[in-house]
Amino acid sequence: MTPTNVYTLKEALAIAEECGAEPLVRRVRSELYAVGVRPRRRPRACHGLTPAEERVARLAAEGLGNAEIARRLVVSVRTVEWHLRNAYGKLGTDRKGLAGALADPPGADGEPPPSAAHVLKNQ
Repeated sequence: MTPTNVYTLKEALAIAEECGAEPLVRRVRSELYAVGVRPRRRPRACHGLTPAEERVARLAAEGLGNAEIARRLVVSVRTVEWHLRNAYGKLGTDRKGLAGALADPPGADGEPPPSAAHVLKNQ
């Protein structure tokens, strides 16, 4: 595989991660692994949640129930429960306090939020 193709795959990975397209992220990662490239994981948001935990927590903070979150994200209810349990622990809150805990956007501490360009630059 040429360096240009590897760069294109890395760019696709960064965009897919930014958009939360988990099936595509897995597919592009497997393609990169197949050619011997070990891509870095996307940096976590400033509050320490993984991208999946943050997506689930934000939907829960909007008032959606676990079953609705699972349907929207095309995951199981158990997966939603797992991500919420992890988010509660990392944020030190419960479901009622999620909105407040997530209120500070990434970058509020002076750090820019992770972006595709940031991810690509650091790979």
